[in-house]
Amino acid sequence: MNLARLGYCVSFFSYLFFLMLEYLRPGFVSNYLSVHLFLIPAIIFGILWARKSPSYPFSSFLFPLSISILFSVFTWREGRAFEDYRVLMTLVAFFLPMLVWRQVQK
Repeated sequence: MNLARLGYCVSFFSYLFFLMLEYLRPGFVSNYLSVHLFLIPAIIFGILWARKSPSYPFSSFLFPLSISILFSVFTWREGRAFEDYRVLMTLVAFFLPMLVWRQVQK
């Protein structure tokens, strides 16, 4: 359980850090490797962590939170066509996976 939690935290925060660097200076990270390579282990470790510790309620929320952040980033980057509704669509993209996950868990 500790290894899955550590793997998730390191992968997810590395993804966020390198994604932030990529937005601040385009090409700074993507010239060498894809930023999304850090997201794949974060999702895998998040699923493992959630399955290994069912009594810890926050771990079952990590997977939908990761997907929500991914959808939000994608919607914001590709949402130029939404124009005035870009912020609203990003918020919808953030909360929708968590709401669906909550309904599936019931």
